[in-house]
Amino acid sequence: PNYYKDAPHFRLIGAGPQYRLEIPYAKLDFTGTYSIIARNCHGEAKAVISLQIYAKGQGKEEQTQKSLHGKVLTLPIIKRELRDLRCCDGDAVSLECKVYATPEPPLVRWERGGKIITMVGDFATEFDGETARLNIQHVYPEDEGEYTCVAYNDLGKAYTSACLVVDVPEGKENILSQRLIRPMGLLSAGSTPRSTPRSTPVRSLSPAVPRKSPQVLPRSDISKRPKVSPPKFYAVPHNRLVQEGETVRFQCAIVGHPAPWIRWDKNGTIVTPSTRISIKERDDIKILEIIDVMREDAALYRITAENDFGRIEASARLEVINRYESISRTIRTRSASPRTYPTFDRSLLPTTSRINSRLQLECRIRGTPNVTSTWYRNGQPLERSSRIKRYFDGTTARIEISKIKVSDAGEYTCVATNILGSTRNSCQVTVLSPHDLSIADKNAPQFLQSLPKESIVMENYCHEFQAGITGTPPFMITWSKDGRELPDSNYYKYIIYEDGGIALRIAEVRPEDAGEYTCIVRNDFGIASCSSLFAVQDYKDVFKPAFQFTKTPLPVVAAKGTTACFCVRTQCRKPIEIVWTINGKDARENAKCK
Repeated sequence: PNYYKDAPHFRLIGAGPQYRLEIPYAKLDFTGTYSIIARNCHGEAKAVISLQIYAKGQGKEEQTQKSLHGKVLTLPIIKRELRDLRCCDGDAVSLECKVYATPEPPLVRWERGGKIITMVGDFATEFDGETARLNIQHVYPEDEGEYTCVAYNDLGKAYTSACLVVDVPEGKENILSQRLIRPMGLLSAGSTPRSTPRSTPVRSLSPAVPRKSPQVLPRSDISKRPKVSPPKFYAVPHNRLVQEGETVRFQCAIVGHPAPWIRWDKNGTIVTPSTRISIKERDDIKILEIIDVMREDAALYRITAENDFGRIEASARLEVINRYESISRTIRTRSASPRTYPTFDRSLLPTTSRINSRLQLECRIRGTPNVTSTWYRNGQPLERSSRIKRYFDGTTARIEISKIKVSDAGEYTCVATNILGSTRNSCQVTVLSPHDLSIADKNAPQFLQSLPKESIVMENYCHEFQAGITGTPPFMITWSKDGRELPDSNYYKYIIYEDGGIALRIAEVRPEDAGEYTCIVRNDFGIASCSSLFAVQDYKDVFKPAFQFTKTPLPVVAAKGTTACFCVRTQCRKPIEIVWTINGKDARENAKCK
């Protein structure tokens, strides 16, 4: 067979996942059988189609028009994309696109943030074979995000995405504030705390939606509020997509006793007020306002609320676009799925093998969007062969080398790359001769550093159980709590460091995490284990110093002639004296200070 390249009479079109061979001017000698072959590291697929060319005037025109496509299965295509929508809290909205495939219409599903939407409650979908619609009867602030329509069949899939932005009018703050003067721990039937997953059928009611409102408790009930309580969200900030020059506000509602102190940060750096940025507090409502938004304001903003009995936090992303550009797909993708640099949370480990044996190296990579992996040996690309197999499932990169040779020794490097950049992870491989008396290639696992016998950690903190191991990789590592194996997940994350250290990371310690943790390490030559007792200390059990600041003063920008106010909160077991100074001088000596 001939392999066709771009030429005047044959054109290859497409960069994946859809490809097309176009013949602009058909000739009689183009009649024949055409094949397309697709290959990757896992195998090969082939499809065949016949083309019959007739000369004009033979009476075949009508027949060819009727059999233009026949019953050939085609990849779904998007004929009309989804469009971004901006709506108000409580509106009914419909997302609509058009899809096409032959000989049968494709199947359709809807996703939000990469997860399939369950069609219950306010969500419903329609599809007539061409037009796909997602209807949301009542939109809530937490419905903001990127929505994707996926059309698929046995050949593949096509998708289109759009961003839904939900605006909450500022005038609703007063209503929200009134509803927050309810006893701690009491929620209306329609309210959803921060910890409740969005996928649950219960949907939190926005304060000013004109339908059944949560009951406002009379002020006489305020006396029943508990004396102490940790901070709690009644409303959380939401992602925002704005144009340069606009004003944006992140707002949330927090209750707790004693009154929690609040901190806003931008990408981990504390936000301080300036001529454009202001931090406001109106009773239980906390507001971060940015006027004349600029490109550099785009970031992940987080609010942290803390008092003596707990700490909570919530985040929202700000995306800024040029005043004259439309909202492109790349911006939608970035706002719904924040991009992350490639990282290794399971590193390569130095290993020893023997001639004619089998070698396996494995590492695990994290990153968004999708990461690709490339392997090198001694700085040169590692090519596939009958002995060398490479595997990558999007997360775990692995190579297997059979019938090891002396030339296979050296430094192996895996390079992980996505659109943000690349990172690398390396290890040294040693190859022994068949007559070498060393047992370095048959070492059972041993702990160089065991887990601590016991440890105590504050609630809501991140914690890592760390140990050091030696032996001959690959290792199979399992962590268990009170005899039950823990899954490797975002909450319980298994980690392998380059120096042979292993760890179990708990993202946010909770009281129920207390117990006995055991690490078991296996390889082909043995097994090793160690355990640790773990206790969680609640905030209320923490020793309180005789005096402490629970809130420190923030910088203030004020116009000439206006009043500037600085505020601190303190906690002490007995009366204290507070002294303010201005540039080192007692503020009481300044007649303008009170």
